[in-house]
Amino acid sequence: MTIDDHDHTVMKRILTDEANAPWCAAVGECGLDASEGFPPIDDQIPWFRKQVELAEELQLPLFVHERLAFEQTMDVLKTTTVPVIIHCFTGTQDQCRQYIDRGYFVSVSGFILKENADNCDEVRKCLSEGILPLERLMIETDSPYMGFTNCRQWYVEHNQELISSALNSKKRKRLVQSMYPNVPTSLLGVLDKVVECLQQHDQSITKDQVAAATTANAKSFFGFKFGE
Repeated sequence: MTIDDHDHTVMKRILTDEANAPWCAAVGECGLDASEGFPPIDDQIPWFRKQVELAEELQLPLFVHERLAFEQTMDVLKTTTVPVIIHCFTGTQDQCRQYIDRGYFVSVSGFILKENADNCDEVRKCLSEGILPLERLMIETDSPYMGFTNCRQWYVEHNQELISSALNSKKRKRLVQSMYPNVPTSLLGVLDKVVECLQQHDQSITKDQVAAATTANAKSFFGFKFGE
């Protein structure tokens, strides 16, 4: 298969048309990942730069994925003027500070509920030590990924009739105990842990306050109009 300039023009027009559609809230998920199994970072960077250029051209926010590629990500983003969110943050306290200093939003997932994962304590400390302020915070599940113990608890509790009729006891037990695939309703567990961490820095913070603030941040960042 070959791709000529005409093909690139057509592809860009398709992307531009999609990005201008009312349902398009951001450019992404895009970014850099130096984890095992991914292409070399030097091969990823040109594509990431093009995605940033597209976001600039269309004036859409950037929904950024960064894994083990902090310096390269910061370099690509250094001149961008559109809003940026670092999705599913798994970095260090110092990296979080630098993201916040740039004015980026940082999103926290069920990663903070993993006891043995690399850097999970670092992410919790970003919350408990006031590094990640509420006005720059969002929360997410990253489902079906980033599962954690009991991530399906709310789903199971509220769908007992459906689950009981569709699955035998062994499959029900596996459904409850397995961490994958993660489910969107695990957001409640993420919220609880985020509140617990934030309260170590400020005991006056409430669950309702965090839920309202992170929802408002998401609505503002992505231009959502629900609830208005």
